[in-house]
Amino acid sequence: MSQVVAPTGGSAAERRRRIITGQKTFASDYRPVDLGWPEQYAHALLLRASVADRTFASVDLGRIRPELRPDVLVTATDLAPAFRNYITKQQVELLVTPGQPVDYVGQPVALLLYNDFIRFRRAAQELREDAGPVVYGSPVAAATFTTIEQELEAWRELRCENPQGESHFLFDLSADQSQWTRGKLTRTEEGFCRKGLRDPDSDANSRP
Repeated sequence: MSQVVAPTGGSAAERRRRIITGQKTFASDYRPVDLGWPEQYAHALLLRASVADRTFASVDLGRIRPELRPDVLVTATDLAPAFRNYITKQQVELLVTPGQPVDYVGQPVALLLYNDFIRFRRAAQELREDAGPVVYGSPVAAATFTTIEQELEAWRELRCENPQGESHFLFDLSADQSQWTRGKLTRTEEGFCRKGLRDPDSDANSRP
């Protein structure tokens, strides 16, 4: 039986009419078979961490009702070593490896694969409300972060007004010189100098 596809476009009133009468299609209306996939396929449910102060230990499938347990459980250990499990230069893992600390709330820890859509859908509804099967280890020491005030403690803002517009720069007080629009800027006991000469504009526009 051929599928009737609702027309697209039209006025806002026409689009609203199609929504109300059920003629408009959404992404959730499609199944993989509608996109040309085979009849048999799996559905993946992503489990995410609900805390960020502990290590990820494992997934306890015994905490899931028997009829909603997945057909396959996939963790980072199962994908190693072929899987490149990092998403940033800071080595944040895409899937938390068992035994490693969780980097942020909501970080994925495992994939649950279901061969049946109904079981997948029911499990997704339950596990979204309660990530009970995720087992955590011991707490990890809280990371120490530098505050903005601490970062800017050794810096001074320089402002230069010129015909091209106003430019802002940060001058590093821990170094002897900095780069500005008119060449290198050197700090001395008397003030700022450029090319061996005092630079009154820099002195006037510097603010502690």
